Amino acid sequence: MTDQYQAGTTVSRDRLKKGDLVFFSVSPGRPISHVGIYVGENVFIHAPGKGKKVREESLDGRYFKERFSGARAYLN
Repeated sequence: MTDQYQAGTTVSRDRLKKGDLVFFSVSPGRPISHVGIYVGENVFIHAPGKGKKVREESLDGRYFKERFSGARAYLN
């Protein structure tokens, strides 16, 4: 995930577009530990863990808002 995070073009939260990847870490300054795909309207999809179903989450939800590390675009 770190390689994915370091690649691509940095995107601010207010400029996210569908298909951009959003990255999270357990705590600020820690390595990236989770990634999701932005689908619009401040929502992303992700697989929350092994054996769990892919689901939608809000970037404004407390858990993910506190752990948001950044976003990257890979398509022009």
